[in-house]
Amino acid sequence: MQRLAILNGGMTAWQAAALPLTRQPTPAPTPSAFTPQLDDALLATRPEVAHDLGHPSTLLLDARPRAFYPGREKAPANSR
Repeated sequence: MQRLAILNGGMTAWQAAALPLTRQPTPAPTPSAFTPQLDDALLATRPEVAHDLGHPSTLLLDARPRAFYPGREKAPANSR
């Protein structure tokens, strides 16, 4: 299934895009049988990253919160 949408920006972005608003309740959603599947094309292997670090246009970015980077805090999902 390739039809997926994520609303970024919340109500502010919705209104800024001049999308329709209503106070009428919407019908209950119909459950789907969506099964997520990992797309290996979106993953970078260690050798790929090591190779790309040699290119001047490559930026390695750690997007974790600042306290996670030096190990002062850990995400609850981390086992150790």
